[in-house]
Amino acid sequence: DFGTSGVRINVVSSTTLEVVHADSRAYSEQSADVWSNAMDELLLAIPEKIRSDIDRISVSGTSASVLLATPSGASRGPRMYDFSVVGAPKGEEAMAM
Repeated sequence: DFGTSGVRINVVSSTTLEVVHADSRAYSEQSADVWSNAMDELLLAIPEKIRSDIDRISVSGTSASVLLATPSGASRGPRMYDFSVVGAPKGEEAMAM
């Protein structure tokens, strides 16, 4: 779960539906690198025995913030929940649609 103040992870057993690992990282900077590094830290902190059994990952955001990503990384900085397209390139055109 990505939010504006941090990221949380819960690993849930598919057989028991119990949380078998939970962790979090706090941050204040809103950048793709900070978010990506926090995610990497959390994923690497999962004990190997648990991590090797993971077969699905789901990511959510709580504030309607958006980070467009490709296999090579973020395509631009995050768009926060209060981002306005008004005055942005193509913003007025998008709002008129």
